[in-house]
Amino acid sequence: MARTRYQRGALRREGSLWILRWREDVLNKAGAVVRVERRARVGATKDLPTKALARRVADRMIEHVNQPNYMPGKMATVQEFSEVYRANVCPTFKPSSCESARSLCRIYIEPVLGRYRLDQVKGEVPQLLVNDLRRRGLSRKTILNALSTLASMLGAARDWNYLSPGLDWRKLRLPAEELEKPQRFFTPEESQRMIDAAPEPWDICFAFMAYLGVRTSEAVGIAWDHLDLNGGVLLVRQSNWRGKLLTVKSKASVRDLPVPPVLVDMLKEYHLRWRPNAFGLLFANAKGQPITSCYVRRDILHTIRERLGIPRGAFHAFRHGLGTALMQAGANARVVQQQLGHADLRMLARYAHVVPQDQRAAVERTTNMFLRRSAADSEVKSLIIN
Repeated sequence: MARTRYQRGALRREGSLWILRWREDVLNKAGAVVRVERRARVGATKDLPTKALARRVADRMIEHVNQPNYMPGKMATVQEFSEVYRANVCPTFKPSSCESARSLCRIYIEPVLGRYRLDQVKGEVPQLLVNDLRRRGLSRKTILNALSTLASMLGAARDWNYLSPGLDWRKLRLPAEELEKPQRFFTPEESQRMIDAAPEPWDICFAFMAYLGVRTSEAVGIAWDHLDLNGGVLLVRQSNWRGKLLTVKSKASVRDLPVPPVLVDMLKEYHLRWRPNAFGLLFANAKGQPITSCYVRRDILHTIRERLGIPRGAFHAFRHGLGTALMQAGANARVVQQQLGHADLRMLARYAHVVPQDQRAAVERTTNMFLRRSAADSEVKSLIIN
């Protein structure tokens, strides 16, 4: 039932802080209403010098308790709600994201924060997760992924009437940015050598990644219905993740790509020898099912690459190579973004391993100014000496 008594809580000063205590109704595991006392920091005395100012802030903090439609919230530990989250929320994600979120919950979040109640995950408690992952030697990216999953979990808990705060990213102390390793990319020469050495149809699969920059999952998910060979266009509409046909990574990944004439000719010849399958896929296994990219990478790509003596690199090196080649050819950044299907233009910094031509020209012009000045100074010194 909703509360009938208006509540303001007890506000008092503790050192340099204003602290508010109030009572709130919650539902225990048995579904019974239990009244618990809650405590929260209102602010510092330097920011709220008088109790009247602190009271205004405190009233806003507990106004939800006095709402006419207020209902008792549910209480659970992080461990308990994590099981609910993994069972009911994760399956709504794409399979790869679902697997990742479940792993982050089970391996990182539950062992560190599992014993805390959801309403206690604030202040220094989320920092415990950061510190534990740092001690394990995990990367900053992994730590951010774990925190994002924790934030999603707390948000779902609030939506379902659990007592749960939001994750305050401003109060977290994250590790410093790490030195990124240079991304491996295939040069046009390396890519073409592997295309020429690959047997059919894998030469076509490699060509899709090298010439068009499609992702591996997009390449092994291409169907004949997505190709307009007369118009020379590929419609990127689906992907293949571990043998399952899914939508592409994001809305920006849905794109129409021009197919070069050399690839059109390869496709027309392959279509004459293509073995039909129920999905109309260009690349399928012996049973006509969607093929897994790990097989192609392990048994086809690396075998050919090692035989040709090309340094180690996986499928994504084709994609990085195309981004670099397009930038070197003077392509507009927006064109490269559309070709690769990136939602954020800043992603090009990771894919295009080249200094923009206008930046190079500006540096060279500036260097020539230094050289001219140096030559002039040398002439003056020579006249003085003589």
